[in-house]
Amino acid sequence: MYLEYLKEYNVSEEEIKDIINTYDNELLKNLNFSKKNVKEIIKYLLEFGVEDIYNVIKNRIDLFFLPLSLVKQNFTKLDKNMLVYLLNNSIDDLINYNI
Repeated sequence: MYLEYLKEYNVSEEEIKDIINTYDNELLKNLNFSKKNVKEIIKYLLEFGVEDIYNVIKNRIDLFFLPLSLVKQNFTKLDKNMLVYLLNNSIDDLINYNI
């Protein structure tokens, strides 16, 4: 099954199934293929203060296809506290900041 490795980051079986049902098979294959990059970004997000990895993947899967260096660069555009708030509460608003 795709994305089993997400369980390491407290993403439940039900949440993984929801992600799988949300995105097409090719995108999921690419996400699985990019597992190393995805894990690096998840670790960075957790260290940054993000509490709900599922929410980020579900709503902004595109972030996990970027190199970690670009994610870090994009995240310096905003105040850290504001960014953590957006990531944990209203992730769709990141688009308003070109992230």
